[in-house]
Amino acid sequence: GLEGVRGDLSVIDELLGYWNLADADSTLQQLEDALITRDFGVKTSVKICDELRERVKSGQIAKPADIRQAMKETIVGILEGGGSTDLILDDEKPAVLMMVGVNGGGKTTSIGKIANRFAKEGRTVMLAAGDTFRAAADAQLEEWCKRSETVMAPRSNAKSPAAVMFDAIDGALKDEVDVLIADTSGRLHTNKGLMTELTKVRGVFEKKLPKKP
Repeated sequence: GLEGVRGDLSVIDELLGYWNLADADSTLQQLEDALITRDFGVKTSVKICDELRERVKSGQIAKPADIRQAMKETIVGILEGGGSTDLILDDEKPAVLMMVGVNGGGKTTSIGKIANRFAKEGRTVMLAAGDTFRAAADAQLEEWCKRSETVMAPRSNAKSPAAVMFDAIDGALKDEVDVLIADTSGRLHTNKGLMTELTKVRGVFEKKLPKKP
């Protein structure tokens, strides 16, 4: 949760607190290492610290408050310069998004946010509850439907994810929705059984909606 994130970033905050020009090179190297180990990514971490090094050389950074502000400005600049955030969809309805990933990666929450964005853009959205393993997965998705004012895909008594998606596709075609977003169970790529299941789900889409997702 957020407490864990704050704990991780406190190390970076501590480094900045002890900043002084005499140890600038050493501190920036430690900062770069700290950013990388806290999932900022190698490329982004190096870019941040290179920018800070340039500011040190130009005399813009002399005290802890300066480097904190400089780091903030650098990160904001990277985020704002990230390019377009437009989500390009197929013209042929329904456009299909299938969310896959490891357990606890935030797939269902991401689905809710994406659905909300599409709904605000005036698109009709249907969500398919393909996570048949996690307890209350359906309820969580239904809650996101309420928040985003979207709809849940029709579901018979199907228990397999492939069967759930079969019903969902039929519902999306019948209602002529713009976007169908499919949730799936969390899985590691090393779990052969679950990866085979994912292949079956994709096979359903390819059969009923060629070239999608």
